[in-house]
Amino acid sequence: MKNQNRSWMYDRTYDQRRGLKPSFIKGVNEFVDVCTRTHEFLKGGLVRCPCARCQSGTFKQLVDIKIDLYTHGFKPNYWVWIEHGEEIPTENQIRIEEDIESSSELDGVTWEENFDRYHEMVVDALQLEFHMYMQPTVEEPNRDAKRFYDLLDSVSKPLWENCIHSRLSLASRMLSIKSEGNQSQGSFDQWATLFREMQTTPNEIPANYYEAKKIVFQLGFKEVKIDCCVNGCMIYYKEEKDLRQCKFCGEQRFKPRKEKNKEVPYKRIHYLPLIPRLQRLYASMSTAPHMLWHHQNRRNDDVMTHPSHGEAWKHFDTKHPHFASEPRNVRLGLCSDGFSPNVHFSTPYSCWPVIVTPYNLPPHMCMKDPFLFLTCIIPGKENPKAKSDVYLQPLIDELKELWDEGVLTYDIHSKS
Repeated sequence: MKNQNRSWMYDRTYDQRRGLKPSFIKGVNEFVDVCTRTHEFLKGGLVRCPCARCQSGTFKQLVDIKIDLYTHGFKPNYWVWIEHGEEIPTENQIRIEEDIESSSELDGVTWEENFDRYHEMVVDALQLEFHMYMQPTVEEPNRDAKRFYDLLDSVSKPLWENCIHSRLSLASRMLSIKSEGNQSQGSFDQWATLFREMQTTPNEIPANYYEAKKIVFQLGFKEVKIDCCVNGCMIYYKEEKDLRQCKFCGEQRFKPRKEKNKEVPYKRIHYLPLIPRLQRLYASMSTAPHMLWHHQNRRNDDVMTHPSHGEAWKHFDTKHPHFASEPRNVRLGLCSDGFSPNVHFSTPYSCWPVIVTPYNLPPHMCMKDPFLFLTCIIPGKENPKAKSDVYLQPLIDELKELWDEGVLTYDIHSKS
């Protein structure tokens, strides 16, 4: 192979590291292709990893090398792949490469420090496709995981060439700004229209609020709206979802309105299903390997740095050996506390968020915001006290499903 212009090797991400550039992904695929053709450098399926961290000092599988290159980039000045089968170039080639080197800047910050999580899962999906091509015995993703990866890939292409945003990242950012700025739907639509008008070429910018929500909704992050008794006696759920008044206190479910086409409940909770979010932990290489941390980092001393080092955890394992035998089974912690959403405390009102966190993760991850999963907010205006379990029914049903039956989930780390 001729040593052509490889400036892409050290031009890995867009500005502010908001995603890998297509030229870099294409170049890495080209490098992997070279490795597959130079059999004299393959040692039992392993190849020297030329990433900035390994510095060609470690032999790895091609799929792992690909991930390392996405994450850390190539080691400095490796313009000619002499350790992977290429010949030493001529003088003219060296002169060209020196010019390229002088015009390129190495990025010293690792990719994982500031990389969009959606783009990361797209990379995982591409890596999975490559791994399945190289090793046909690898188990394919189940139907739900395959659907998720396909959707993620389809909405994560750049809006236009060299754009740092995809349809998904832009829609997520726009919806976040709308929420934080308390914008109306009409205002959102006007901004979306303006963005589209600013681009002279056809683009994939969401046309309005509905389209932006539809893009995010496709990924499966849904909410369930459940009406409640105004006194907190019950929720209108499952067999009781069609009742029009509380079966305990007799209070009406809906407010009286002149318009009969849309009924408005006195009180409602928004439940965010837990199972899809737990499955997402195994859908990305940034989290899937860490889900085994509790099993791989046991301690025998008296120092407790994680719940897995405690007596309660060990007692649970002895009581439920079948569950403990699979380290990928998820251990969850649940907590709730009240707070007042009002700026002025003269108006007494408190609500109670219910948060679940996976304790499979290491200490530096399981207590960070991205892994504190909000499942629902128990509405006020008073402390629910003994009635808190009423609002936890959907969560308890999911936990029982996980415990009694389990949920089929694809683990991208073990490819199974």
